[in-house]
Amino acid sequence: MLRDALLPYWPTALKRKRGEAANSWWDEAVSEWTGADAKELTEESATAILKDWLTFARHGARTHTNLHERVGIDRKRLARLASARHNEAPSPEELSRLSAATGYPVSDVVVQASLFLYRPIVYESASLESLAACKITSRPALKVWLKTVRTRGRSGRLTQAQLAARIGKSQTSVVAWEGPDLYRMPKLKDITAIAAACSVPEPLIEFDMRSYAASNTDEGPHLQVASTLSEEILETGLLLSRRFHASKHAERNANIFRARYGGRGDDESTLQAIGEAHGLTRERIRQIVDRQLSFLPVITLKTGRFDALANACLELGSVTVSAAEERFRYLLGGNLSLQGASDYGREVLGRPLPIQFVQVRNGDSIVIAGDFPLWFQAAITQSKAIIRHCGAAQLNLAWALTMRQYQGWIPPDQFRQVIAHAPGFDWIDDDEAWFWFGPEGSANRLVKRAIEILTFAKRPLDIEIIYGGLTRYARTRDSDVSEDAGVWPPMEVVQKLLAKSPALVCQQGDDFRLAAEGIDLNAKHGVAESILAELQLRGGLAARSELHQALVVGRGMNPISFSMALARSPLLRQVDRSVFAIRGWPISAARLTEAQHRVGNMVGPLINFKEVDVTGSGDVSWVNTLSGSSMVNLYAGVPSKALLHLSEGQYATNGASLTLTGCRMVGLIRLVIASGGVPGALYRTTVNARARTAKVEIIGRQDSDDEGLE
Repeated sequence: MLRDALLPYWPTALKRKRGEAANSWWDEAVSEWTGADAKELTEESATAILKDWLTFARHGARTHTNLHERVGIDRKRLARLASARHNEAPSPEELSRLSAATGYPVSDVVVQASLFLYRPIVYESASLESLAACKITSRPALKVWLKTVRTRGRSGRLTQAQLAARIGKSQTSVVAWEGPDLYRMPKLKDITAIAAACSVPEPLIEFDMRSYAASNTDEGPHLQVASTLSEEILETGLLLSRRFHASKHAERNANIFRARYGGRGDDESTLQAIGEAHGLTRERIRQIVDRQLSFLPVITLKTGRFDALANACLELGSVTVSAAEERFRYLLGGNLSLQGASDYGREVLGRPLPIQFVQVRNGDSIVIAGDFPLWFQAAITQSKAIIRHCGAAQLNLAWALTMRQYQGWIPPDQFRQVIAHAPGFDWIDDDEAWFWFGPEGSANRLVKRAIEILTFAKRPLDIEIIYGGLTRYARTRDSDVSEDAGVWPPMEVVQKLLAKSPALVCQQGDDFRLAAEGIDLNAKHGVAESILAELQLRGGLAARSELHQALVVGRGMNPISFSMALARSPLLRQVDRSVFAIRGWPISAARLTEAQHRVGNMVGPLINFKEVDVTGSGDVSWVNTLSGSSMVNLYAGVPSKALLHLSEGQYATNGASLTLTGCRMVGLIRLVIASGGVPGALYRTTVNARARTAKVEIIGRQDSDDEGLE
């Protein structure tokens, strides 16, 4: 008996009832299912028997995972078979597979209930005459009758499309009517039309089709046909909320669902904003939405408006997000944004809109139509990083950095084709090895530095002068994308890049000037600009010692910042040792000579003062102070001005030999110490490049009481 089969899985409280009470309870339950006789089975009681059996079978199989895969039944259908909200019941074949997978026996009453619901299957082998007195008592029976008369009617075998054409319906409707997993059923007038089209008698319907449809529909009395995607999202929220939340909170939770996917605008889609609007915490909002999303696999969603929007997006092209939203407002509805619609498709429907969002510098974001690879956004990001530092992106470098971020292989040809769809993409060189995204596509330090050089130059400059400043800037600029890879655009690429910039005008092929005059030179007040101001006061050229005295000593500028600006600023150029000029300014010969005489000299009572004297006989002499540190490291520097008249090599002196290499004189400190030099001693060094001789003499001791001396 079914009671004996179910007893091992019966609730513990019932197992304890070993007496007459338990037996009488079971008899009442079976009587409620079947009535006094099995012949009195109805669709409702037969469905209840099968669903209860399935409940016990699933309970006994809890140790098994992926029951739907073991049985070979779709996960959604298995959920509908077990759900009390659906009138679907397992067929005899499905009962057999469920019993084998769970190890739970199928009793006679369960078999009778299944045969009651699916007995029209015998029609497939019955004669057409027997169909004249056909009685249909359930939805499964009606679906089997539809397929039988279509394939075996007197009009011959008809396809679903042919039958749909004969009765004036769509093929989709016929497919849905015959589908065992679908709820849709034909109306009585449709059944009459089908019987006439197939030349068979009209069957006798013995179940209430209207009440069945009303009990199984997912639409409530307040749902209407959605005209926009915003309404469709609200409808999805209502379906989820009415099914899985308390009825008094259904409308509220549906509005929460729509707001989460941008139905009230992107600014109102955050958990915090939704919670404040409904008087709930952000955590409670998250729980409600997660609960709704968890039941998506067991319901069928309407996607008509989303599909219409997706088809419209394919013809969009490349436009700003605001323009696209204005164009599709009739499909979006309300304040729904394209980003919210795409998020809804990706997270709820499992397919986002066929568009990509790209951020644009100092402007509205761009939306691009098309199904692009997952690495498309990473390619744009990496390319912009290269352009920001180098002015232009090298194709192979952008490809390599994209694969590093994507962590997967990308075919080179595919990368070349896909990156060309980025907003503002433009090849710079004829070999198609360097590209950029236009003047507004991303930040561009190279173009910005070129504009600064031309601003202070006050005249058109040749590309070689500009490129020299740019490379001076790039050598000391830290970058994670270009310095490590060692990729910097050649001068030909930079020339074509600057020619494409609207801020510059190219004239005579390789000379550039500013397109607009009157740029504020005082807009920035950095260290480099302070140095430029001092250079302007000195005719555009000065020795480092002059600048050091005016800025570091006179104004208290940080000496490290001062040195770094001299070394890296593209606005400066070094015309001689320790002599700097404004890039693009003409050099005065008289001013250059004056600056060279000041190399190594600083005005004021500073230690190690070096004045270089040059005689007609070729003697070059200067005075140094012997310091304690030089006695330790034995380092003796040679003034820059003296190096202009000397050459490297050996110089003989007092039976010894001195070596000039670079900017130092090796052996000089030892010779001074051997001549009686002590810390603080002043000594004169005289070198003659023609005779290759050197002479050292102690001339005194530095006065330690003088202000400013050690």
